[in-house]
Amino acid sequence: MQIKLGIQVNIALGLFLMAIFGGLILRLLFFVDLPLVFKHIVHAHSHTAILGWIYLALVLVIYKNHLKSHVPNRVFFFIYSSTLVSIVGMMLSFPFQGYAAVSIIFSTLFLFCSYGFYWSFLKYIPKEKRASPAYKCTHLALLYMVISSIGPWAIGPIMSILGADSPWYRVAIYFYLHFQYNAWMILALIGGFLFVLEQKKVYMRQANFKSFIIFFHWGVCLSFLISILFLKPNIFIYVAAIIGGVFQFLALWFLMNFFRKQPLKLLAGKSKVNVILIKTVLLFYFIKLLMQFLAAFPLIASYIINFKNLAIGFLHWVFLGVVTPAIFYLLHESNLLKLSLRNYEIYLLGFLLTEILIFWQALVKIFNMPNLPNLYYWLFTASCFIVIGIGGVFISTFKRNRKTTS
Repeated sequence: MQIKLGIQVNIALGLFLMAIFGGLILRLLFFVDLPLVFKHIVHAHSHTAILGWIYLALVLVIYKNHLKSHVPNRVFFFIYSSTLVSIVGMMLSFPFQGYAAVSIIFSTLFLFCSYGFYWSFLKYIPKEKRASPAYKCTHLALLYMVISSIGPWAIGPIMSILGADSPWYRVAIYFYLHFQYNAWMILALIGGFLFVLEQKKVYMRQANFKSFIIFFHWGVCLSFLISILFLKPNIFIYVAAIIGGVFQFLALWFLMNFFRKQPLKLLAGKSKVNVILIKTVLLFYFIKLLMQFLAAFPLIASYIINFKNLAIGFLHWVFLGVVTPAIFYLLHESNLLKLSLRNYEIYLLGFLLTEILIFWQALVKIFNMPNLPNLYYWLFTASCFIVIGIGGVFISTFKRNRKTTS
């Protein structure tokens, strides 16, 4: 069966919109009594956002860049359709039962589907296409995706042997999240940016790329230690985590040493939206690294442990501030997404307002700052801007892709 990328992008954006509506319901539950279990909606919201939007979008980017000319349509269609069934299954089952038999079956199916996609990447891309930095970066991203799945596989044995209250339960979840948003997603996006440049005959020097990858690997592995600081380990663990943060900055330096000047201009092109997207991603990614670096210090780590809104704000910063604009750029550059400056500005406004309010909740408690009256009402209102922005992107993209695929 023929794969129509425009339709698949519509599906990914539609799932993103569903995830955002889930987030809106979570905001509503703070001041409206609804017959819903908060924790169950959180699971549905997070899984749909990370897997239904980010994972599917990255898979489509990788497929278009590397696999489309090589993998048989029936193979990719089977992997993609099975993945979609697993994601929709999780989205529909989590709100009613949380982590239980049905949702666990769909979650397990998703893991096998992700392995299937990695297998197709290894099997079907010819050897002569595997020398470029874009391919190598994407390959490492998928490898980290597989490594991150150790976390979900470990949850079952941990719960049955040690129980859900065991600190190892949290470590397993943090392991998965860490290698998802620090390794798999980031490397996949960088691989996409490199591919755009390579299509324009601009290649990163192998020596620079090797230095970037070495510091990136060490940075990601050592900064995982930030995730276990709630165990209050030996001071050497804090030092190693700080070193990991430094290595991540060094990796960014090697990358920016290549991206600056002409390559960065080629990435942005003449599109005003692309220029703003690139600037947004770079600025927010730098702030993301800075927040991680500071989180390795004992005082900041203690705040994060005691005030969950700091961790929630950080995760939203990564997924909505760094990863989503980068995906927007790659899909927009590939003519698979129609993104107007107005819709992006509305989305960005909603994102920044919600981040300010989420972090404000923690700062009020840490520094005894004045509480904002009706904070949850304001948080709900700010989230509506995100819904409006993404709704506009979905409608315009749906109309565009319907014309191109009809």
